[in-house]
Formats: sequence, C-alpha cells, structure tokens
Amino acid sequence: MPTSELTSWNLESIRLSVFLAEQPNPAQDWWKQVTGLEPETTVNKRQTGELTDEGTFGNWRLALNINTLAQNRVDWIAYPPAPSLIGFSHIGQYVEQSELFFEALQGWLADTCPPSIRIAFGAVLINELQDKKTGYQMLQSFLPIIKFDLDNWSDFFFQVNKKGVSKAVNYLEINQLTKWNALRLTRVIFESTNVSPIDFHACRLELDINTSAENTSLIDRNLIPAVSAELRKIANGYASEGYQE
Repeated sequence: MPTSELTSWNLESIRLSVFLAEQPNPAQDWWKQVTGLEPETTVNKRQTGELTDEGTFGNWRLALNINTLAQNRVDWIAYPPAPSLIGFSHIGQYVEQSELFFEALQGWLADTCPPSIRIAFGAVLINELQDKKTGYQMLQSFLPIIKFDLDNWSDFFFQVNKKGVSKAVNYLEINQLTKWNALRLTRVIFESTNVSPIDFHACRLELDINTSAENTSLIDRNLIPAVSAELRKIANGYASEGYQE
C-alpha cells in the first residue's frame, strides 16, 4: 500500500562514501574545491591515517573524512550545525537537502574522484509525529510484512539487508540496508520557575545503500556519478514505498 509522501521526511544526516583503489594524495584540497571556502578545522592524525576537514557550508556542517588505513575510505557527511532544543535535530526536508548535497559533490564526483572500487550512500531520515501509536501506524504502512500490535508494543526496531544488482554497472551487487524504528524524545523546557518535560515522537529510517565489499574491480570513473545517483534512487524508493518483498 502507498506510504507517506517522500517529502514528509526530514534529514538528520547524509553521507556519501567512496573507497579508493589507491591511497589519495595528501596534498589534495577537496573540501575547498567543493565549497569554495577554507575549512574551519583540519585534523590530521598521521598515526591512524585519518584526515578531517570540516566547516559550515550553507545550512550544514560539512565534513570530509579520509582514512587511508580503512580501505582508503573517503566520507562526505552533512549534519546539523547545532542540536535542536525542541524536537528532533535535522538539516531540512530530505528531498531538497539531498539534492543540494549531490549538487555540491557533482563536480568532485565527475572530475576529481580518483579510481574507486566501492561507493556507499547513507542517510538518516526523521518524521515527527503526534504520538507513539501514530508512529506505529506509519511504520505499519512502510513494513507490510510485519503485523503491528498498536496498543501493546512499547519498543520497535527492524533491520534488513536486501541484495540487488546495479543497473548502471552490470557486475555490481548492491546491499540495501535499512533500519526502521519509532522514537520518543523527552525535552525539558525551563520557563521561569517551571520545569516542563515534553515528549516528541518520530519514525526514524536509517539507510545504507552500498556496492558490495566483495567487488575488487575498478568502477569506471565515468560511471561514478551514475552509480551514486542509482544508490540515492534506491534509498528514495524505501523512503517513499517502504520495504517490499
């Protein structure tokens, strides 16, 4: 059955990971290339092979993490600049912000990204609701394979990794890892001499759509943007249609 609109989700964080075939040049300046700005902080941990550039970019905090000892992994991550004091923290509406994220990285993916063997797209989506029961009703529409006990369940978490095959590169297998749960967040509001705890409820969907770690063949550089877009399209399918067998 159809679920909530894709636009009902807000974006808690978003990530694009690329596993390079060779160790990247330490003199690269990718964060500045993508943003047009100097990073606010740079942390270089030479003993662990980690380099992090980070700073404010638009409405986000944007981090570039490079780990040469973990399969030459490159992570681009956007997340809220500060935690929300009321409700759940997020950087805006999922569709809009994910489009901006990929637009920002398009030039890097198409022209700069070194030869790679693996790509992963991750996002954490949040949909605030009025109460726990409404949250379970929403999850029921996303997960028709599960029969929910709306009145008696107090906790719910569901995780599944569905295998697929890329349409952009015919030899690539794709892992489609999704995690679904209902959350309650209690905030304490201070007003003069009054202390008022307020509960906030939400559905949360964590997506990790990635090409198989078993792949050892180079992904054609010209196809890296297409594979990245394909992973995002798969993620959008789960956020709009839920898990289908």
